[in-house]
Amino acid sequence: MQYVFSIDGDVRATGYIFNDSKNRFKDGTEIRTSQVLNFETYEIDGYIATQNSIYKIREPIK
Repeated sequence: MQYVFSIDGDVRATGYIFNDSKNRFKDGTEIRTSQVLNFETYEIDGYIATQNSIYKIREPIK
């Protein structure tokens, strides 16, 4: 995930998906999540949790 931001009080994230275990997205698909549940600790946790998904955070490609 690249960015975590707030929309009307809901914290969401955007980024590119790779290795989707549920095969919902092709590698490199850009997404925006639903509300991030662990918005205060996602950087320490190393993942972003939403109601239905967990996204592992990886370093941006430089």
